[in-house]
Amino acid sequence: MGAHLPLPSELSEFLSLPGPQSLLLRGSPGSGKTTLSISLLQGFQGKRVLVTSRVSAAKLEQEFPWLGESGHRSIEVIDTTGATGDSRSTSKAEPRIRELLTGAQPDSEDLRRFLWLPGPMQQAWGAASESAPTIVVVDSWDALVESYLGGASKDGGASPSRVDIERILLERMGSAPIHLVLLLEREGQTPLDYLVNGVVHLKTEFQDERLERWLIFHKLRGIRIANAMYPFSLEGGKFECIEPMRHPESFPSGRAEPEPDAIPGHIWPGSSSYADGFGRLPLGSITMLELDSDVPQSVPYLLFSPTVAQVAGRGGSVLILPDTDADPEVLWGRVQPSLSQRKYLDHVRFVTPTDGNGASTLAPTFDRTLIHIGPTNGSGGSKWEEQLDTFLGEGEGQGAPGFGLFHLSGIHGLTSAYKVPVGPDMIERLPSIVRRLVRDKAMHTVLVGRSGDRLLEALRRVAPSHIRVRMRQGRILLHGRSPWTPTFLLAAGQDHVPYELLRVV
Repeated sequence: MGAHLPLPSELSEFLSLPGPQSLLLRGSPGSGKTTLSISLLQGFQGKRVLVTSRVSAAKLEQEFPWLGESGHRSIEVIDTTGATGDSRSTSKAEPRIRELLTGAQPDSEDLRRFLWLPGPMQQAWGAASESAPTIVVVDSWDALVESYLGGASKDGGASPSRVDIERILLERMGSAPIHLVLLLEREGQTPLDYLVNGVVHLKTEFQDERLERWLIFHKLRGIRIANAMYPFSLEGGKFECIEPMRHPESFPSGRAEPEPDAIPGHIWPGSSSYADGFGRLPLGSITMLELDSDVPQSVPYLLFSPTVAQVAGRGGSVLILPDTDADPEVLWGRVQPSLSQRKYLDHVRFVTPTDGNGASTLAPTFDRTLIHIGPTNGSGGSKWEEQLDTFLGEGEGQGAPGFGLFHLSGIHGLTSAYKVPVGPDMIERLPSIVRRLVRDKAMHTVLVGRSGDRLLEALRRVAPSHIRVRMRQGRILLHGRSPWTPTFLLAAGQDHVPYELLRVV
């Protein structure tokens, strides 16, 4: 599962490089440039300077409360939000500026070029350390330089162009151990792209009418770019991104979070992230989990193994119609941190099309968790139906609610095993069959299917809750279609939680 990070690892490495370094953060207004730049300041080990024309010093902590009082005070803010000035006024530098240029003669070319820089950049140079690492963030460079050039003298062509100023800026900042970060509102390339060491693009886009945020590396000299794209969120004024998922076999075992309080008629899903994002699981109802074609089949077990542990641990019945890759031992490996083996064997059952006569690789301990489904006999009953009714009745008899996890691929497996065609008649009858299965029972059922599956399309109308799961650039993204929810990123759990759902805002 992807790791939950305040910064992409590539940017963390960039901050640790010896200066001078230069970086562009490009993106449209509202794409997250300011929040990312504050995170870069917070993550830098050295002197920190923020030149801002967007967030005043007074509003810095208000907009970014996570900085805290000590974090704010450790950042030197050059506030230009209420300032006015142009190239004519700022070129008349105060006498103390000359002291910043050691050895420079009053009329030297070096001093003349330095004085063409906008006043706030002269201040930033003065605030930087000559020997210790310093980071200077300019938010935004577009606003600063365009305001500066807007009043430039046009007589005789004495004023430098923007390109000239940017070259002077990089030369000056490049003579000290400074990490210079310039924020640009422009989407297209500029001459700066070729001069700086790194270019990062932040963009927002909409999928299924939901906001997604992506960070894209265009270049980062000296850094190996392991992942060129990162999805991220800005919730709570923090920049947080998700690394790509590891192989499903390396996912940590599920851990159920304790139920904070009981709500009658609902099952606690075993995960506060799930409860906060999609709600608790109402009894007698159905959730549809729709997986895109490239989503690993292990994701439903990752999401709902805490629910299995929660329900079975309380004596409820858990019924699973698995996909072809799952078996009782696999699920046991996921729930054992929160559930005893005795509880698992007593309260979890897997429905399988095998008759038990063939060779099995399953450990004998787990044989009792299997209910072997076969065709019904001519008298209208069968042993497996009796087993199923008995098992479901046991949990309900104890007053504990049940939980069902049914993979539609398992239904396809059953029909294939017994050569029952999935024709229009079955598709028409399936919703009523599923309704009867869960309507009169104190259980919640999750139906798992792939997008485009005819059975999934037929069952949409019986599922009040519908969650779509997508995979992009190695990350799992979820959103509720019914009821509507924003997009969430699935991340590895921390502090003894099974997983985290990072809201994309």
